[in-house]
Amino acid sequence: MNSTHTPLLTVPLSHDAHTWARKFAAEQINPHHGKRVYLNTLAVYAVHTYLRWIRIATDLSQGDSWQLHLQAVLDVADLVIPNVGKLECRPILPETSVCHLPPETLDQRIGYVGVQFQTQLDAVQLLGFVPAIAPSPSPPTQLPLTEFQALANLVAHLHHLQSIQATSAPEPRIAAPTVSVNLGQWLQNQFEVGWQTLEDLFGGDLRPGFNFRGDRSSPALASSEASLEPSTGVRRGKLIELGGQPTAHGAALVVEVTPLPETSEMKHEVLLQVHPTREQRFLPPNLQLIVLDAANQPVLDASGTPLAVHSHQTDNFIQLLLRGQTGEQFHVRLVLGNVSVTEKFVI
Repeated sequence: MNSTHTPLLTVPLSHDAHTWARKFAAEQINPHHGKRVYLNTLAVYAVHTYLRWIRIATDLSQGDSWQLHLQAVLDVADLVIPNVGKLECRPILPETSVCHLPPETLDQRIGYVGVQFQTQLDAVQLLGFVPAIAPSPSPPTQLPLTEFQALANLVAHLHHLQSIQATSAPEPRIAAPTVSVNLGQWLQNQFEVGWQTLEDLFGGDLRPGFNFRGDRSSPALASSEASLEPSTGVRRGKLIELGGQPTAHGAALVVEVTPLPETSEMKHEVLLQVHPTREQRFLPPNLQLIVLDAANQPVLDASGTPLAVHSHQTDNFIQLLLRGQTGEQFHVRLVLGNVSVTEKFVI
């Protein structure tokens, strides 16, 4: 899939991230402590967001960084990975070449993630991962940024630690793997069970959002003004239950695949849209639509930003647009609160 080779991952800082940061910073008497707590909170939330994208569970509430009585006395940005340990998410300011390690961050950590801030606090870049530092009479107080390893090493490290924990636990029941939806077969009028025409899915309630909106050349699209451009691809939709209550927490995933000209480097264009069910007027707020590759890593656009979008209070749809080669695999994940649903596709 195009736009997947940018080395650093950009994570947007959501409204929720800033809400927590403001709440914690406001409790600090010392302005210096308030700024420190604000950045620590944003760093933790950014790593929490990334791990949710790749379906690694976290527990924000259990970290020392989330405890009001500890924030004024400890310079920590720890994120708890249940049954694994604490991951330290160190904020790194612009124009710095090292990551500072306060003494309180050197104990009981499974590793460190460097979180690079820019002047604008609307997004951060995850610089990489360093495993836990061995105890030493003279522990380091900082890490050169060049020592951070790729984020893939973090994922491998967490999976390794989880596997160690699992050896003493009862063997879990493993669900049968989800069969990939073959979009190439859609072009031959062959469709998997559950994927319906929009007429069957919505009845007569076909909304303007079912037309393309915005610039089709853009790799990621959010809500914008409706276009009257007719569809040239094959389109189907599927009801997705989020939380087991389709009326209150349901959505419709609509996918359209369109062949591109033979001269194009990418052979197919795929439009992903999420709509409320016919019983609802708007999507639930903060519903996330995320595109992952076959290894469950976020697909990035040319700027290093993940192909992801979330709904606002009065959105009646959200959408993303991507292009890929024949045979290429990708996953589409919908996340609402602590519930996530993944659909697998092959072009």
